[in-house]
Amino acid sequence: MQEHVNTGIHFKCNAPLSFDSQLRLDRLTLSVLRWALFRSGPAAGFPMNCMGFIRTRAGLDRPDAEILFSPVSPEASIWFPLIARPKGHFLSCRIACLHPKSRGRVGLRSADPADKARIFFNLLDDEEDLACLRNGIKALRGIFATDPMAPLSGTETAPGPDVVSDDQIDAYLRDNVATAHHPVNTCRMGSDAGSVVDGELRPRGIEALRVVDASIMPMVPGGNTNAPTLMIAEKAADMILGRPPPAPQNLPPLEGA
Repeated sequence: MQEHVNTGIHFKCNAPLSFDSQLRLDRLTLSVLRWALFRSGPAAGFPMNCMGFIRTRAGLDRPDAEILFSPVSPEASIWFPLIARPKGHFLSCRIACLHPKSRGRVGLRSADPADKARIFFNLLDDEEDLACLRNGIKALRGIFATDPMAPLSGTETAPGPDVVSDDQIDAYLRDNVATAHHPVNTCRMGSDAGSVVDGELRPRGIEALRVVDASIMPMVPGGNTNAPTLMIAEKAADMILGRPPPAPQNLPPLEGA
């Protein structure tokens, strides 16, 4: 099993610009109503304002990390004066390792099919994954220390200004990584003897069954798993229904290609 291991870095915001003010109960209620009626307003979007892909070290031929910025504390929740206090204004960013080397596994807990499976993520088992996030934390600190972010970034609350050395950052990572809800590869597609399903998603040795989800991916993609999973489902539907593949389209070449 593979997953996009990720972690976060958080700063207090020097200006009242974060999404926290929108989480006040009365404002949030009005925002939800506005969304329901007009599909607009703060509740119509996800409070993760921008994202990007970076190389965490020189010499890579493609980005190895994704960063996602959010103007709100990861611990923020609905609040209201005299009932619950706001968390305050924060700037946060998550960084995810796009091409992890670590491998986990899923196994049976017992012979009882109703028992929950044993899931072992085995995150950060490979030193390259640890280095990716460590270098990513350093890169993000550089971004937050550069205009126009620098005037807005106050005290770093996590990992914290005292977490400086590689060993300190690694210790923080081992205690503060998360999954991206992108588990794949537990039912790998392939033509070799070690693969679980064949090219038509049929498990080897089992009749009248297909596996149609992200578990058939041979490796985790370098991005979100949603769109690839939709395409797997579209292709599987064609195979199950016996529909011929669509005719190739003569698309114009991309500009600059």
